[in-house]
Amino acid sequence: MLVHRVHPRAVMKIFATTTAVLLLIAGACGERARLQATENVSAVSPSGQQAASYELRADQTSASKITVNVWSEGASRREGRTFVDLSVQVRNTGDEAVALDGDAVALEAFTTKGAPLPVARLAAVTAEKGSYAVGPRSASMMKLRFELPVPLAPSEVGALRFRWGVIRADGERYVQFTEFRRQLAQVAAAHVHYDPIFGFYDPYFYGAPYGYRLNYYVPVRRVIVPRQAPQRR
Repeated sequence: MLVHRVHPRAVMKIFATTTAVLLLIAGACGERARLQATENVSAVSPSGQQAASYELRADQTSASKITVNVWSEGASRREGRTFVDLSVQVRNTGDEAVALDGDAVALEAFTTKGAPLPVARLAAVTAEKGSYAVGPRSASMMKLRFELPVPLAPSEVGALRFRWGVIRADGERYVQFTEFRRQLAQVAAAHVHYDPIFGFYDPYFYGAPYGYRLNYYVPVRRVIVPRQAPQRR
């Protein structure tokens, strides 16, 4: 079996490359901030985001209901402009159409220090069914993009207060507030260690399950394999 020794310069080159990649990742992550609902979080969006969920009924004895799920895709910065993306999914199990109340939709944003920002502007709306209306026994999703009127890094957006509403066919209106808080991203760190003493280590033999590899050339100082007592038959 052919075993290669890794030259110290090669190890240092790997370290430098790894560091550069991590810096690029950190810079990219700095252009987007995660925001998560703080209450009624009992649903998951199609994209895997935690969503706040609300059930609306005409009365306590009514079997039909309207379920509204609200979540955020986070804050982002593009071409010097800061946006906040929110989504509303309406499920209507009743016999009459309902609609997201466009007049009730509004967003308040706050900095990480709790200072209020100027009212955000609704910049774009994308409706799955082409409108705010949701027919009987159907569901639809609306994506709303708000633009913050002040230049701000996404990481400086600390909280949101999103107002939304639903209109029933009889004209009854329901208004609700959903609050969001910024979620700190977990950054994984990579470390490269150089040791002048080299060995040959194949994890395939010492731990399971691992994918099979033909050769492993990993610089290690020592490998300790726990001694196991012989099994009795």
